Amino acid sequence: MGELHAVEPASRRSDGSPRVGPGQVYAVSSGKVYHPAWCNSVGNVWDENPKRLLVVEETGVGGRKACKACDEPLQA
Repeated sequence: MGELHAVEPASRRSDGSPRVGPGQVYAVSSGKVYHPAWCNSVGNVWDENPKRLLVVEETGVGGRKACKACDEPLQA
């Protein structure tokens, strides 16, 4: 899948979780997908082990595919 190179997120939420900016996405080094938005999968990684969640440049995701769940709005 290719090595990921973490970058500083555009900002952080009040709980410390990262917020991506233009051209940034979420990913985990062992994953086969990247996440253009905060979806349930990203939230689960953050809840279970925040150090696994990386913010990377979208151009650096290698062979990973975009997460289809990121297109679905999260339910409040």
